[in-house]
Amino acid sequence: MECTQAEAFEQYIRNLRVVRSISRPSFPEGKAPAAVLEEIQTNALRCNDLMRQNEALLAQFVYDRDPASLTEADI
Repeated sequence: MECTQAEAFEQYIRNLRVVRSISRPSFPEGKAPAAVLEEIQTNALRCNDLMRQNEALLAQFVYDRDPASLTEADI
């Protein structure tokens, strides 16, 4: 995923917002337990995918950078 640092941070925040919204699902009363379980499992997989994407973004722009190479704009 090649993008600018600003784009990466925007994507990171979007991912966090999605995870926050799907980690607290609400179900209508009477929804079949199997359907509830399926939605929870689907949400968990999506959260995991987004977490991995965010970790890759952090690696690209934070973890893999030499602190001496950071500019004022990076900080």
